[in-house]
Parts: sequence; structure tokens; C-alpha cells
Amino acid sequence: MFVAIPLRHLALQALLFSFGASPAVAAPETIRIAVDKAVEVWRWQRYWEGESALDFAFSAPAPKRIMLFWVKESDSLPFAVCKEDLTICAVPWQRPFSLAGFGPLAAKKRFLSQISPISESMDNIPLRQVLSASIPNTPPAPLPPQSVREKRRLSSTSLKLLLGHLGCNGSNACRRTVLIPYCTNSDPGLYVYLGCGQGCKREINSIQTLVPIPDTEDWSLGATSAISSPQEVQRMRKQIEAALQFRLDD
Repeated sequence: MFVAIPLRHLALQALLFSFGASPAVAAPETIRIAVDKAVEVWRWQRYWEGESALDFAFSAPAPKRIMLFWVKESDSLPFAVCKEDLTICAVPWQRPFSLAGFGPLAAKKRFLSQISPISESMDNIPLRQVLSASIPNTPPAPLPPQSVREKRRLSSTSLKLLLGHLGCNGSNACRRTVLIPYCTNSDPGLYVYLGCGQGCKREINSIQTLVPIPDTEDWSLGATSAISSPQEVQRMRKQIEAALQFRLDD
């Protein structure tokens, strides 16, 4: 599972051990969980968005080995995937970055600074919590994400809260269509089709982006809450209809 680092790569060797890349710290089961999480996020992005920041690692052709960095014992399991030489690293929804040339302490801080926009504050994560492993990499099948594969459904409470965020701002005669795909509150996010038609203040044909609120069954509209490009709406509506959990016409 672990790769031997030639002595001429002393800086990289020091970095790996500082990240906890040893069988005693990063056990095989811990590594498997981190890898599975990274692959599922990649599948989610590929299915819903058509591309992913992790494509360089998990789409064929891919590096024969990759480095995976993650935060130990975190519910959200923030991570980064890198080429083994650390020249290219990626965190979902972030620009690629590099850890090559950094000393061990600076590299840990750099990793945490990259994940902090989608995770806990960097100051709340002890540096000793950052683990890493060098692992063989065979590009996985680009299946739908787990929630779609397993046809996961929201609870009635979560569904009701979700619908409350999807209004059309019209009169009682306003016709609304909502399409919600299979999903869970642990997914990275949720894309929902919202159509506001006859009788509404304005017609809307869009994909709304929502994110789960941690430790609740509720959702919030994403920072960029709507996709309105006709081509993207058409593409994503097809994806939603192929994995349809709930349809509302009112």
C-alpha cells in the first residue's frame, strides 16, 4: 500500500512522514475510507457538472500512483488528491495548486488553507490531524454517485424544507414545476429543476443549486443559486429526470 521513497527525494520523504504516512497512523481501512470518499465526490461532480477538478487523477489516463491528503476523524472528511510528485493537487471546486517545494509544516498549512473554504476554519484543525498516503491508482468506473445508484430519498421533513426554498414569487395562479433527484443530506450539494410559468411574476426555467446545512435536515441556496443557461438547464434537467425522486406541479 505504501511506496518506498528514494533517498535522493529527502524533502518528499520528510513531507510524507510529517503527514503521517506510516502503517501505524494511516491504517489500510482509514485509507480505504478516504479513497472511497474522494472517488464518490469525483463521481458526483462528473455526473452533475460534467467535469471535476479531480479528473486528472481519476479519469483515464490517470497517474499510476496518487497522493491523498485528508483530515483525520472529520465528518466532512476534507481531502486533496495530488500527483505523487505533489506538483499538481486538487480540492473539489477549487483551482489546482502545488505542494512541491514546501517544507513539511508549510505544506500542511498550505493544504489546510486550500480546504478551509469548504470545511472547518483552518485554525480549528490541528496539524497532527492531517494524514496522507501514496496509493496505486486505477481509474474507477464513472458510475452515478452513490445516492443515485442506491435511489436514496429525503425524509419528509427535509423534502418539505427543501420545497420551501423553491418559490416562484407569483399569485395563487402561478404554475410551478419542481423536479428533485435522488439525494441525501450528506451529498456535496443538490441540483433541482425549478420552472415558473403561467401566472407567475416572471417565467423561470432554471436549475437551482442548494447545499445541505450541517447537522440539520434543511438546505440553503448556494452562493450561485441558479443556472439559467438554456443548454445547461436542458442537460441537467435530463440528468435529474433520469434520477427522479419527486415531482411537484402546482
